Amino acid sequence: MIDTDDNLNTADKDTFENIFNSKKEAGDPPMNTWAKYHKIDIGDNKAHLLLSRKNNLSDIDHILFLSIDLIFEDNCWQVICEVIFLRPD
Repeated sequence: MIDTDDNLNTADKDTFENIFNSKKEAGDPPMNTWAKYHKIDIGDNKAHLLLSRKNNLSDIDHILFLSIDLIFEDNCWQVICEVIFLRPD
């Protein structure tokens, strides 16, 4: 994840799950479900998505631009890499 001040933050699936669970346990409102899909490319067992979302993970409204690589294995799509750029909304 990269923000407008060039701060780089890396996280794995467990880290994100812990963040979302903590917010839920704290009684925070549900996350914004708004999304805009800019491009979707799908091959045999690989896919790439470019999308933007609105989010407020740190009490600041942000627009997130996401580039997500997926692979289809074990009968479902698995995220293998996700790059996020944050900017204030």
